[in-house]
Amino acid sequence: MFPKTRELELVSDATGWQWTQLHPDKPDIWKAVDRGGEPWFVKFRGSANALEERAFSVIAQELGISCQSAKFLDVPADSDPWKSLGSGPDPQIYPVALSYFEKHGVYFCDDCPIELLYNNICNYGHDISLLNNSKIKNALDIARGEMLAFLCEVHDGSEKLITTQHMFVQIDNETGFRSGGDNNPFRSPWARETEEGRREAEILCEKFADLGSSVIDEALRVPIDFPLDLVERLKRNIAACQERARDPLQLKLEFDIRNQWESEYDVEYS
Repeated sequence: MFPKTRELELVSDATGWQWTQLHPDKPDIWKAVDRGGEPWFVKFRGSANALEERAFSVIAQELGISCQSAKFLDVPADSDPWKSLGSGPDPQIYPVALSYFEKHGVYFCDDCPIELLYNNICNYGHDISLLNNSKIKNALDIARGEMLAFLCEVHDGSEKLITTQHMFVQIDNETGFRSGGDNNPFRSPWARETEEGRREAEILCEKFADLGSSVIDEALRVPIDFPLDLVERLKRNIAACQERARDPLQLKLEFDIRNQWESEYDVEYS
């Protein structure tokens, strides 16, 4: 396993870290190795995204979902990322370091549980029991994490990563809690296709709505020079998401009505 966000220091000094740019056309995404030899996935995509990614991580992990951990970084001005970006340390571009995992390759291994799950979904649809019976570690979180992402309105959509050891981890959880009114866990097919899936969505809503102030305070914790207007906005938006989560049956009804309307008028709910 890997340390949870709560167990990491809030902000780490990245002096002496080794940097590798992962994509030649994306100077805001890097792999870094810290002074202890631990690899990290680091984003330079703005303080708002960094705050939301860390907040989602705290909340997801509190709900028992296998989710990438996050911490803020203090990256020296003479480091390769800042040179590539053509700028320097800026409170508006606070970097975030995320747990780094080796991803399972595109080719299935012998007796690969990923292949079995893929085939079962193709044959039987998004049935929660397929995840409960899968040999992929944390497989149920494939559904629970997607439901939470939709509930928290992660606009770009969280990504699903399965490691070389066949462990599921939810990653790429930025741009959430934007409070646009479409935050609904029933956008996930896992929440709709079986009664068991619907109940899982309801339980997730109830647990999310009941998260206490200590969890939310941890999700909103930031370095001393962090832009406080972003923190206040996120605090309001998390509260709005929690309020919507208090009535999962209403959320299901909203989805059904909108889905019916869009089917009749040939438009897509996205």
